[in-house]
Amino acid sequence: KSTAKPTITPTKTVTKAPTKAPTPTPAKTPIPTPTETLGLDSLSTLTLSWTVPAKRTDNTSLYINEIGYYTIHVGTDPKALNITKEIDDPYQSKLVITEVEPEATYYFAIQVTDIYGIKSGLSAVRSVRL
Repeated sequence: KSTAKPTITPTKTVTKAPTKAPTPTPAKTPIPTPTETLGLDSLSTLTLSWTVPAKRTDNTSLYINEIGYYTIHVGTDPKALNITKEIDDPYQSKLVITEVEPEATYYFAIQVTDIYGIKSGLSAVRSVRL
């Protein structure tokens, strides 16, 4: 069974102060369809948040306890997403990336790997200009 590809939708937001990431709460299964957002706070950090897919590509259910980890790919070139971060907590739905270059365009994508080692395809690459 192939793991479903997450989809992402970036948004750029500006806030006056950094926000503390909320503590993730366990989701009920099956889990919601994936959506991701990217925000920009006043300290030039990128915040990526998402929900996980509820179905695999064969349309069978994907439960949160079957998710091994997420791999987040980020870069300033859409063909070279050279910053990767693995998140092994299936309940975590946010990643804050610090020390980003001002006035740069960042591209990102996400991939899910289940507990059996089956990887989803890489989501569509999205971008945000700082």
